[in-house]
Amino acid sequence: MDLTLLPMAETALKISAAELQRVSTVIMFPGVLKPTFAIISDMKPLFGYHKRPYLLFGGFLGLFAGVRLSTGKFEGNEAEVDFVVAVMCVYFTVVIFDCLVDGKRAEEMHKNPASGSDLIAYSMGMIVSGQIAALLFGYYALQQEEYQWLYYCFIPLSLIAIVCTLMGELPEKKVNYKWQLKALRVKVTSNQFMLAGLLMCMGICLVYLQTIEVTSVEVLNTSLILNVVLGLCIVALCKVLLPRFAGNVIVYAFCERLLSIKFQHAVNYWYTLPQNCVPDGPHFDYVYFNITNGFIALIFSGFGIWFFQEAFSSGRLRSVFWWSSGTRCIGSICDLLVVSRINLKWGIPDQVAYAVGNSCLEAMVFMLSVMPFAILIAKLVVAGTETTLISILSAASALGTLMASSLGALAIEYAGIQTNVEDPNQQCDWSNLQSLIFICGVLCPLLCVPLTLLLIPNILVTSNFEMDNYSGEVIAVVNEDGTREEVVYADDFKKGGAGNKNRKNNNLFDTGISDSDYEDDDD
Repeated sequence: MDLTLLPMAETALKISAAELQRVSTVIMFPGVLKPTFAIISDMKPLFGYHKRPYLLFGGFLGLFAGVRLSTGKFEGNEAEVDFVVAVMCVYFTVVIFDCLVDGKRAEEMHKNPASGSDLIAYSMGMIVSGQIAALLFGYYALQQEEYQWLYYCFIPLSLIAIVCTLMGELPEKKVNYKWQLKALRVKVTSNQFMLAGLLMCMGICLVYLQTIEVTSVEVLNTSLILNVVLGLCIVALCKVLLPRFAGNVIVYAFCERLLSIKFQHAVNYWYTLPQNCVPDGPHFDYVYFNITNGFIALIFSGFGIWFFQEAFSSGRLRSVFWWSSGTRCIGSICDLLVVSRINLKWGIPDQVAYAVGNSCLEAMVFMLSVMPFAILIAKLVVAGTETTLISILSAASALGTLMASSLGALAIEYAGIQTNVEDPNQQCDWSNLQSLIFICGVLCPLLCVPLTLLLIPNILVTSNFEMDNYSGEVIAVVNEDGTREEVVYADDFKKGGAGNKNRKNNNLFDTGISDSDYEDDDD
């Protein structure tokens, strides 16, 4: 979908950069529904299966969306709603398959913790393979300037998904009950159900904010305040309704996505619009911008997977998060060099500067941030809730991305970025683009670095958690060699509760120092 969104916006829908950023926000909304869908599939089996009927629904929904997008007429602003709804159906199909398959993968990882990084690497490798196939087809569509041709590929892919589901490619045992309500009697799962519903409501509020037309500075300021309030509510809900370890990790996932403010469509317009709007711009064509750089990004995504396996698969998770958070701004730094034209003064062509920052380094850093999340959250699931907790993580990340996109649209408005896409007679204005990139693309992502020390436990990638099946709290950390380290929280000592007075506090969110690192006071 991303391959054709920019050319469709510029040539068919003819919408501004800020409006395209709002469209991107709305399109991503199905990701917020992931935990709600996971809960429904966990609680209500259809025809004796928890996954198979829902996968079939997703396959047929994708088939409908593929037919609509490939045969529809999308020209002008009046077709914007029709186009957005059809694209949302595609994303909802992806969410359904991603949700149920991720749950099965987490279940297998929970049974065999040592295989965690291997399963994640294999899954990411399959995703990269699919993206390569999409780029090959996208090259032909963009080369011929027939952007809707790419949507035809959704039809056979949906049919393949339907056939594979009917053949039982995702292993699943048939059950005899009509409802699975036992989970509601367990604290951790009932809280997850409540959180899933509240996150969905927050997502609906965010989507509604995108429908408000910005007509004045007062409306702009009000929208900004509402976004901040929603963000604080999401953090509070995750902290209150989730177990401490899982809550910290999911809050970090939300904040990491949120602080990577999405203003990229303003920069993308600057890279691709013609001479009459960007006199001194690089004027990239869509084939280079989407396809060539897409292939480069995939290669370095694979390198990121390999690098994770070699450098971090047996190390500590916090170091991976710290490293990825500290380098998330590298793509924006390269954008800043290109927009300010410093790269030309240094003799670096625009194509090379863009590819190095946005396609090479940023793709590798993104993989290094995705893989440890999947591994860590798989360790925090309670048996029977794998799909739900994985989906809550995805929903929190999706909400963070939605809010980052919403704030990005407001930032574009604040910066006064103007293009002539909507009106050829309108004067283009890029005067504040460099400030926009520096504040939203460089400074904001770096704010996530201290959160890594506060919210991510300093455990080994190969370690596992021993969980309390009622509360979902972590009782102990079990290392690969079988050694067990009990987890004691700081507030337990303040209350004089857990542990004896001579026992040191093994608070993984403070220093990551385990009890074994201290000598017994009695010796």
